Amino acid sequence: MLTAIRRLGVGRVTCVGEGPNWAAPLVDDWVVVDPMRPVGDLPDKVRRHSGRPDAVLALDDSSVMMAAELAAAFRLPGVGPGSAARATARKSFREACRAEGVPTPRYTYVNIDKHNVAAALRTEGISFPVVVKPAHGVGGVFVRRVDGLQELEAVLADFQARFVMDPRTARRTHGTMLVEEYVEGPEVTIDLLVQAGQLHYAAVADRFAPVEPYFLERGRRIPSALPGGTQKELVRMAAAVLEALDLDDCCAQVDARWTTQGAEPIDVKLTVGATAAHRFNLDAFGVDLVQGAMQIAFGVPLDVTPPSAASCHLRSAAFRPPVGGVLRSIRVDPGVQDDPSLAELVVCRELGETVRVPPEASDYLGWIAVRGRTRAEADEKLLQLVNGIRFKIGSQSFHGAFTGLAGF
Repeated sequence: MLTAIRRLGVGRVTCVGEGPNWAAPLVDDWVVVDPMRPVGDLPDKVRRHSGRPDAVLALDDSSVMMAAELAAAFRLPGVGPGSAARATARKSFREACRAEGVPTPRYTYVNIDKHNVAAALRTEGISFPVVVKPAHGVGGVFVRRVDGLQELEAVLADFQARFVMDPRTARRTHGTMLVEEYVEGPEVTIDLLVQAGQLHYAAVADRFAPVEPYFLERGRRIPSALPGGTQKELVRMAAAVLEALDLDDCCAQVDARWTTQGAEPIDVKLTVGATAAHRFNLDAFGVDLVQGAMQIAFGVPLDVTPPSAASCHLRSAAFRPPVGGVLRSIRVDPGVQDDPSLAELVVCRELGETVRVPPEASDYLGWIAVRGRTRAEADEKLLQLVNGIRFKIGSQSFHGAFTGLAGF
């Protein structure tokens, strides 16, 4: 996202976060704060450091609340603090959806130290399997499918013990977990651009069945292969979610499933999106999500006119290692980089870095996105190129097949 922002010619970029990291070469300066617990005088700190900003954007899930507070303090367009709080707190998110008439899975909130888990499930009419998630959204951290009561109690105890050790959850979850019914059906992401309450753009991307029980993302496809009527209903549901959360000016992604009951939301993200979302929408429909998000943040009217049909098909795969350990080598065959079907190849780990796998964590090595004139061509090229990328973790070597592409 920062690279795309720089390409748009933005004059000065100040990053407000925990301190210089991988983003340092892409920003001009830094205001050091804890994004999970920003100080009350943060707007004054930003003003003293770099003056009044012209726009504020959240780069990731952990900075959504902080960006909302800054936008409100400087009277800038964007997500309001109340809307950000409802979107990131899973209970508030589901309550807001239900109040708007948007179907949601049955759920309950439990703390293994305070509640009778079995009784809580019975009260809400929830049967196994279930999905366990932290009370506050922190991406896919500590999300897991559970198939029985004994396993659920063990998972809750394990997660709560590890919350205090993980910086992404220690300051936010307080040991409370969302337990909701497991809903089957195709999973999608709907990318949206909304300004002044008007929906300017929406596109549905298929998400391939995640690796369970930890719901590790495997890859996406755009345009969606779902029927046109199903996609329209998914977009209608996503727009209703944004309306329920009072999100009038934002770039958002609504993760959802198409179930026997219709469209049901899973989560909402108030950033440009993960992995290949920017490239997907740009190549398929000519819509630059980063540019759109910037126009919304600067208060510049959106002028988005997507084509009636996609200009190409794109498919992505996440590089998910089957084992953890130290990353020893990365090798990309020359033919991969030179192939005209390659849309994007990102490796986000460095040699010598320790890569973790569930249940400890769910690190991934990067992703690849390819394009084709047809869906079948994109599928074929992905299988071809991904096998030209090899990683060695510890003493074991893996090529692209370890991403679990079989059966995509």
